[in-house]
Amino acid sequence: MHPPMSNTFRLLQSASQEKAPAASNSRVPLGSDFELAHGLETALWVYDIDRFRIVNANAAALELWEADSEDDLHARDLRKDMSSTVCEKLRQYQQDFAEQGAVFRELWTLYPNRIPVSINVFMQGFRLPDGRMGMLCEALGTEVQTPENLRSAEALMHTDVMISLVTPKGRILYRNPAARKFWPADATHLQDLFVDDWCRHRLLPSLKKGEDVRHVERVQTSSDVAWYDMSLKSCHDAATGEPAVLVTAIDVTALKLARDHATFLSNRDHLTGFFNRSSFHAEVERILKRDRENEMALFYLNIDRFKYINDAFGHEGGDLVLRTTANRIAQHLRHEDFLARIGGDEFVILFADVRIREEARHRLNELRKAISQPDQVFNDDIGLVYLRRLQLEADIEKALETDQITAAFQPCVDLETGRVVSVETLARWHHPERGFVPPGEFIPVCEETGMIEALGHRMFRLGADQVKRNP
Repeated sequence: MHPPMSNTFRLLQSASQEKAPAASNSRVPLGSDFELAHGLETALWVYDIDRFRIVNANAAALELWEADSEDDLHARDLRKDMSSTVCEKLRQYQQDFAEQGAVFRELWTLYPNRIPVSINVFMQGFRLPDGRMGMLCEALGTEVQTPENLRSAEALMHTDVMISLVTPKGRILYRNPAARKFWPADATHLQDLFVDDWCRHRLLPSLKKGEDVRHVERVQTSSDVAWYDMSLKSCHDAATGEPAVLVTAIDVTALKLARDHATFLSNRDHLTGFFNRSSFHAEVERILKRDRENEMALFYLNIDRFKYINDAFGHEGGDLVLRTTANRIAQHLRHEDFLARIGGDEFVILFADVRIREEARHRLNELRKAISQPDQVFNDDIGLVYLRRLQLEADIEKALETDQITAAFQPCVDLETGRVVSVETLARWHHPERGFVPPGEFIPVCEETGMIEALGHRMFRLGADQVKRNP
């Protein structure tokens, strides 16, 4: 509801309808139309919202603005003392003047010669000669306000917090400048803002319980969908005394996205993007609390000889194998299944709802086939390294079978007595084609492939035979 039009405005309304020839950026002479205002004691002026200048003013307005003449007042660029928030608010009024024929009555702080003066101002749209929408202002009298009240009004105007007053059914009664900028142009009710149906249909009715409501919700703004911290409180409309709802909204999109991302990172493995160890434990607990009747199948798997892959192909190659393995597993999982990398090359798979064990075995076999499929992920140079590694493994296995690996004995001497107190058995490999193979080349391969046990047995046997021959 807009305030009623003042008598002075009614007097000048007809004068604002006639159009004079289009003018440039100079002051617009309204001639006899504004002459009606010059005989009034009430301060009246016409403000060009687009150009931030007063184009006409009567004598009372010149006195209020401490100007010597209309030309003197027109020469002032009012934008210098005007915040961006006030500029935005006046443009919103300009739109309301054009679309709704709105009028406003508000307490404004003017700055004639940069000295603040608090005054009640009545404002109405006024067509300028070139057809643009200006604003006809009437000063209803200066106000003696306490500094606290003045600063409170300024804070309400300039705050980035959206403050609105709506009826219990959501119809808009009032919006501060931030809220006007925030609400979509076609929104008439609070419910028009909410993206989710839960808020649209339940948030306002929940106020009937007598409790304040506060939620972080997705909201449709004038530019995009964003996250807002919405607070709704029951109150009364000061203009009518009827029940109303005070709505405040703070944009928390950046904070919400940052928090969601942090939560995602804390629950996910950074390499594969799937869940991590802590998420796995939480998921098991959740399933056990939710459903203890249905069986679930849990599988653990790791990648054979993954250390060799890292050594041979570098960490980039190892990371590629981990991601490829995880993706292949995921392609064969259902929506309710769960996959987590719990460390290194270790994965766990959880089939949440297994009707029969044979079904779990069948699905596990399918996973094995998928993971075992060859993949051309390495270049020819890396492939050559891999082939050499395979050949080395085969040669070691043959060397253990054909006694190519012999023992060398290194004495351990007591430094005080000079006596040999023991000997250390060392593995030495004489390859029939390559000759001497350094221990640092074949012993790590034995450790990775499990052939270290056979090598150890052979070294123990050769050492024992040597002891028998040389007691």
